[in-house]
Amino acid sequence: MIADDIKVYTEKDFLEHLIIGHPYHPKNPAILFLKKGHITLKEQIHRIELCEQSAILIDTNSVYEYLHISEGIELYMLIYKRSYVEKLTLKFNRLSVYQNVRQVMRTNFRLDETEISGFWSCLTSLKFFLKQYPASSMYFEEIVESLMSAILYQLAGIVSEANSEDSRSAMTRSEQIVLQFIKLVSDNYLEEKSVGFYAEKMFLSTRHLSSVVKEVTGKTANQIITEFTLNEAKALLSSTIKPVNEIAYLLKFSDVYSFSHFIKKHLQLSPTDYRNQFRK
Repeated sequence: MIADDIKVYTEKDFLEHLIIGHPYHPKNPAILFLKKGHITLKEQIHRIELCEQSAILIDTNSVYEYLHISEGIELYMLIYKRSYVEKLTLKFNRLSVYQNVRQVMRTNFRLDETEISGFWSCLTSLKFFLKQYPASSMYFEEIVESLMSAILYQLAGIVSEANSEDSRSAMTRSEQIVLQFIKLVSDNYLEEKSVGFYAEKMFLSTRHLSSVVKEVTGKTANQIITEFTLNEAKALLSSTIKPVNEIAYLLKFSDVYSFSHFIKKHLQLSPTDYRNQFRK
């Protein structure tokens, strides 16, 4: 059913489902369009200040934590199954567009008044048909597909233009190294926690990589790897019912005792005590 493939949340729906300070892994990708207000959230190691007339991609590969929501917000959150989007007939390279979207919209991506109005009109109509229009009506699926396609086409066009204007040549060599390092850590931290592994992948010495990361971010390379691991642990403890020993195994700790020591060191709580904060 289409209702299972696409959901459009307003600020009311969003706030009803949201728990401040609750780390989680999104089950499905989403795009959050913020028209008014301010949202502070954390995506992996990045603190993001989302301001009015902006949008952000919510990626299933990341851990998110909402830290603050201002009063009087107006937003739409478009949640979709990737399998549904893959079935749409779209006249662009999906992989290329998705890579552009991930690169450009991982943080606060600003939209002008015309752009946000265009999205708002399509999302309002999409929500109407999903919620109030009989799914048995003739051409219901075609109408929904057309509105979803219109949103994706507008997004692809805006992001492509932004990506072409955002030249990476403006970045310093040190910033490029850090960007590559964080990308590698994001892809590999569950398996590899050694700075040496990432230095070798980047054809750099461990000392040079560590020095550059510290200079640019103010954090050591080890601290960044640890933060990725800790965020994943927090999401698994707060959002799943997996046993603590299973989580320790998934995160590649030698045993549950070393995992418990890791959590206590960074959160000043045992894994069970941390988990119990989110149990009603």
